[in-house]
Amino acid sequence: MLAATGHPEARACFVLPLAVFVLALILARFLAPEISATGSGNDYSTLFSTAAQLIVTLLVALALELRAVPFEDPNVRRLIVGVTLLYVALGAAAAVVALSPGLSVTLYKWLFSLTLAAGGAALLSVLTISYRALKSEANEMLRGATGGNETEDPATPG
Repeated sequence: MLAATGHPEARACFVLPLAVFVLALILARFLAPEISATGSGNDYSTLFSTAAQLIVTLLVALALELRAVPFEDPNVRRLIVGVTLLYVALGAAAAVVALSPGLSVTLYKWLFSLTLAAGGAALLSVLTISYRALKSEANEMLRGATGGNETEDPATPG
Protein backbone atom coordinates (compact mmCIF):
# COMPACT_ATOMS: atom_id res chain seq x y z
CA MET A 1 0.00 0.00 0.00
CA LEU A 2 2.91 2.39 0.56
CA ALA A 3 3.80 2.08 -3.11
CA ALA A 4 0.45 3.75 -3.83
CA THR A 5 1.72 7.03 -2.37
CA GLY A 6 3.74 7.63 -5.53
CA HIS A 7 0.74 6.94 -7.76
CA PRO A 8 -0.53 10.09 -9.56
CA GLU A 9 -4.09 9.42 -8.37
CA ALA A 10 -2.99 9.38 -4.75
CA ARG A 11 -0.82 12.49 -4.74
CA ALA A 12 -3.57 15.08 -4.48
CA CYS A 13 -5.69 12.98 -2.13
CA PHE A 14 -2.77 12.07 0.14
CA VAL A 15 0.03 14.64 -0.06
CA LEU A 16 -2.04 17.84 0.01
CA PRO A 17 -4.06 16.91 3.12
CA LEU A 18 -0.87 15.74 4.85
CA ALA A 19 0.81 19.09 4.14
CA VAL A 20 -2.27 20.95 5.41
CA PHE A 21 -2.37 18.78 8.53
CA VAL A 22 1.26 19.46 9.44
CA LEU A 23 1.05 23.19 8.66
CA ALA A 24 -2.27 23.64 10.48
CA LEU A 25 -1.03 21.68 13.49
CA ILE A 26 2.01 23.92 13.84
CA LEU A 27 0.13 27.17 13.21
CA ALA A 28 -2.81 26.30 15.44
CA ARG A 29 -0.52 25.25 18.27
CA PHE A 30 1.33 28.56 18.28
CA LEU A 31 -1.70 30.71 17.50
CA ALA A 32 -4.12 28.91 19.81
CA PRO A 33 -6.27 31.28 21.87
CA GLU A 34 -5.47 31.75 25.50
CA ILE A 35 -7.51 29.47 27.71
CA SER A 36 -7.83 30.54 31.30
CA ALA A 37 -7.10 28.00 33.99
CA THR A 38 -10.42 28.79 35.66
CA GLY A 39 -12.48 28.30 32.50
CA SER A 40 -10.65 25.10 31.61
CA GLY A 41 -11.74 25.18 28.00
CA ASN A 42 -15.45 25.58 28.67
CA ASP A 43 -15.31 28.81 26.68
CA TYR A 44 -14.67 26.74 23.56
CA SER A 45 -17.12 23.91 24.16
CA THR A 46 -19.31 25.11 21.29
CA LEU A 47 -16.32 25.09 18.96
CA PHE A 48 -15.31 21.58 19.95
CA SER A 49 -18.82 20.11 19.80
CA THR A 50 -19.52 21.68 16.40
CA ALA A 51 -16.13 20.55 15.09
CA ALA A 52 -16.80 16.98 16.22
CA GLN A 53 -20.16 16.97 14.42
CA LEU A 54 -18.74 18.44 11.22
CA ILE A 55 -15.74 16.13 11.15
CA VAL A 56 -17.89 13.03 11.62
CA THR A 57 -20.22 14.28 8.86
CA LEU A 58 -17.25 14.00 6.51
CA LEU A 59 -17.58 10.22 6.89
CA VAL A 60 -20.90 10.37 5.06
CA ALA A 61 -19.39 12.48 2.30
CA LEU A 62 -16.47 10.07 2.01
CA ALA A 63 -18.78 7.07 1.71
CA LEU A 64 -20.86 8.73 -1.01
CA GLU A 65 -17.91 10.05 -2.99
CA LEU A 66 -15.87 6.87 -3.05
CA ARG A 67 -18.67 5.07 -4.85
CA ALA A 68 -18.47 7.64 -7.66
CA VAL A 69 -14.71 7.68 -8.13
CA PRO A 70 -13.06 4.96 -10.20
CA PHE A 71 -9.62 3.99 -8.97
CA GLU A 72 -7.55 1.75 -11.21
CA ASP A 73 -5.40 0.56 -8.32
CA PRO A 74 -7.20 -0.86 -5.24
CA ASN A 75 -4.22 0.11 -3.08
CA VAL A 76 -4.83 3.76 -3.96
CA ARG A 77 -8.42 3.47 -2.75
CA ARG A 78 -7.28 1.80 0.49
CA LEU A 79 -4.64 4.46 1.07
CA ILE A 80 -7.00 7.38 0.48
CA VAL A 81 -9.76 5.89 2.62
CA GLY A 82 -7.33 4.98 5.40
CA VAL A 83 -5.72 8.39 5.52
CA THR A 84 -9.04 10.22 5.41
CA LEU A 85 -10.45 8.01 8.17
CA LEU A 86 -7.33 8.69 10.23
CA TYR A 87 -7.88 12.45 9.94
CA VAL A 88 -11.57 12.05 10.80
CA ALA A 89 -10.77 9.85 13.81
CA LEU A 90 -8.05 12.19 15.10
CA GLY A 91 -10.17 15.30 14.69
CA ALA A 92 -13.33 13.84 16.17
CA ALA A 93 -11.50 12.22 19.09
CA ALA A 94 -9.61 15.43 19.89
CA ALA A 95 -12.82 17.47 19.75
CA VAL A 96 -14.72 15.06 21.99
CA VAL A 97 -11.89 14.77 24.52
CA ALA A 98 -11.63 18.56 24.63
CA LEU A 99 -15.23 18.69 25.84
CA SER A 100 -14.12 17.07 29.11
CA PRO A 101 -13.96 19.56 31.97
CA GLY A 102 -10.87 19.83 34.09
CA LEU A 103 -8.15 19.19 31.53
CA SER A 104 -4.93 21.15 31.73
CA VAL A 105 -4.51 24.34 29.69
CA THR A 106 -1.63 22.79 27.75
CA LEU A 107 -3.74 19.78 26.82
CA TYR A 108 -6.57 22.05 25.65
CA LYS A 109 -4.16 23.88 23.36
CA TRP A 110 -2.94 20.61 21.84
CA LEU A 111 -6.51 19.35 21.44
CA PHE A 112 -7.49 22.66 19.82
CA SER A 113 -4.59 22.34 17.39
CA LEU A 114 -5.28 18.69 16.63
CA THR A 115 -8.99 19.34 16.08
CA LEU A 116 -8.34 22.13 13.59
CA ALA A 117 -5.49 20.37 11.80
CA ALA A 118 -7.20 16.98 11.46
CA GLY A 119 -10.53 18.58 10.58
CA GLY A 120 -8.91 20.71 7.88
CA ALA A 121 -7.00 17.76 6.47
CA ALA A 122 -10.13 15.58 6.44
CA LEU A 123 -12.08 18.31 4.69
CA LEU A 124 -9.37 18.80 2.08
CA SER A 125 -9.12 15.06 1.53
CA VAL A 126 -12.88 14.78 0.95
CA LEU A 127 -12.79 17.81 -1.36
CA THR A 128 -9.99 16.33 -3.47
CA ILE A 129 -11.96 13.11 -3.76
CA SER A 130 -14.99 15.18 -4.84
CA TYR A 131 -12.91 16.94 -7.45
CA ARG A 132 -11.68 13.62 -8.75
CA ALA A 133 -15.25 12.32 -8.96
CA LEU A 134 -16.38 15.38 -10.92
CA LYS A 135 -13.36 15.18 -13.20
CA SER A 136 -13.99 11.50 -13.85
CA GLU A 137 -17.64 12.20 -14.66
CA ALA A 138 -16.66 15.03 -17.03
CA ASN A 139 -14.20 12.73 -18.80
CA GLU A 140 -16.90 10.06 -19.19
CA MET A 141 -19.32 12.61 -20.64
CA LEU A 142 -16.65 13.86 -23.03
CA ARG A 143 -15.82 10.33 -24.15
CA GLY A 144 -19.51 9.66 -24.72
CA ALA A 145 -19.94 12.88 -26.72
CA THR A 146 -16.92 12.18 -28.94
CA GLY A 147 -17.62 8.51 -29.44
CA GLY A 148 -14.87 7.38 -27.09
CA ASN A 149 -12.02 8.86 -29.14
CA GLU A 150 -11.20 11.64 -26.71
CA THR A 151 -8.40 10.82 -24.27
CA GLU A 152 -7.37 14.32 -23.22
CA ASP A 153 -8.37 15.95 -19.97
CA PRO A 154 -11.22 18.43 -20.66
CA ALA A 155 -9.92 20.71 -17.93
CA THR A 156 -6.59 21.08 -19.68
CA PRO A 157 -6.55 23.79 -22.38
CA GLY A 158 -5.23 23.00 -25.82
